[in-house]
Amino acid sequence: MNESQRTFAFVIVAVISVVAARFVGPSGPKASAVITDVGTPFYPDFKDADEAKSLQVTNYNSETAEVRLFSVVQGKDGLWRIPTRNNYPADGKERLAKTATSVIGIKRESFAGRRKNEHAEFGVLDPQAEGVSDFKGIGNRITLRGEGDKLLADYIIGKEVKGRQGYF
Repeated sequence: MNESQRTFAFVIVAVISVVAARFVGPSGPKASAVITDVGTPFYPDFKDADEAKSLQVTNYNSETAEVRLFSVVQGKDGLWRIPTRNNYPADGKERLAKTATSVIGIKRESFAGRRKNEHAEFGVLDPQAEGVSDFKGIGNRITLRGEGDKLLADYIIGKEVKGRQGYF
């Protein structure tokens, strides 16, 4: 085999190797489902504020080191009551409608982090969770439910995003 035949054989083997590597080799990283959700609503099925029949707000009071729970529920009789205050009558319809309207259509704006240890940093630890050790990282939880206790929206509001006023 002369010098040019040997060079030609090396070129052919190199081309075959590159083509084989393209089809057999590992693919590039795939976008995470969490990352691809950016720009989509958290609760796309929740479109009408009148669907909301109950509101529950849970927050952590750092001064007393306790979790506070407040809820307003529309009873079967159509009256609004505060179950956490011995079913005290409330003017819940208008206030619940305002709250529901403010959370309808909230979209995922950006992806902040995927590791659980980052949750405390962003202040989105669940105030209702058991075994929370970083109390500075607890957020405020807002839950809206409809007929038959159907979950309409459930958010944990964390710390304000640095450099983006009004974003949490």
